[in-house]
Amino acid sequence: MSNSVTEYVVVGDVGGTNVRFAIAKDPKRYGGSVEIEEFWKSPNVNHETFSDALAVFLKTIDVKPQRGVFALAGPMKGNTVTLTNHSCWKVDGDQIAQQFDIAEVLLLNDFAAMARSVPELSLGSGLTNLAEGSACKESPIIVAGPGTGFGQAALLPEADNKWRVIRGEGGHQAFAPTTALEAEVYKNLFKRLSYVSVEIVSAGVGFETLLEVMFEVFGVSSQKLSPQQVHDLAKTGDKVCDAVCRIRANAVMTAYGDAVLAFGAKGGVVAAGGVTTALSDFISSPEALSRFYDRGPMSSYMVNVPIHLITSAEAPLIGAAAF
Repeated sequence: MSNSVTEYVVVGDVGGTNVRFAIAKDPKRYGGSVEIEEFWKSPNVNHETFSDALAVFLKTIDVKPQRGVFALAGPMKGNTVTLTNHSCWKVDGDQIAQQFDIAEVLLLNDFAAMARSVPELSLGSGLTNLAEGSACKESPIIVAGPGTGFGQAALLPEADNKWRVIRGEGGHQAFAPTTALEAEVYKNLFKRLSYVSVEIVSAGVGFETLLEVMFEVFGVSSQKLSPQQVHDLAKTGDKVCDAVCRIRANAVMTAYGDAVLAFGAKGGVVAAGGVTTALSDFISSPEALSRFYDRGPMSSYMVNVPIHLITSAEAPLIGAAAF
């Protein structure tokens, strides 16, 4: 690897649970496809601050990057971000630039970077099909899904093969129950929280509360289970765990369909996030797909809208470099 101070940009993907860094050859200078090197991942709890984590990573590489682009799971205020689900980390891009002698540091929302990665990926190389369809190339693409939180963005095609990213907070839209079981779960969640969002039902941040409520609804003694244990038990036919997985998957697919209608996103949906990947069997089930495609008088609008799943763990880093 070259030691040029102008050749590489350090990129980062910072969620509520893990931080990931890598080095990318600066696409502004070198063109071509975006490729990353020196992928590094660590739990946030291993580091007191974002700066501490970045310092550890930079010691593992033999280049001095001139630029930095970091995607973080939180709302932007200028060039600063406080992580939504790890609020002890507040990141100031200008301060990071000064501390590490980096000429330019840009902070992005994590789903803006996730969305921007999509044009750099392809089926079989970072993407896989969840539902076949025919994308309209002139229409927006929705990139969304639950991890620790629920992120959402729209990717808009522009002239000269350029892309515009519109970032929103779709995960905080209200959860809308459509079955008797979901209505009962909603009622119990509402008693505890007073506002029930898609994120609370589907993402990691609400998992423990949802599980407790599901045990209450089924009249079963509560257990402390990890998401993986719930998934494993669901596969054995456990009624409570199966219901947990189904309600999460159905909430995700309902949110995807809502976003397609809101944005006119005939370009399709790209599902993202660690929870989405873990629930992929449930998300691709006929029950969940019906939540996406069955839209009453607007069902015909949803015909042939494809759904893909991001399979690359490096996608937000690729998107940050491309951005």
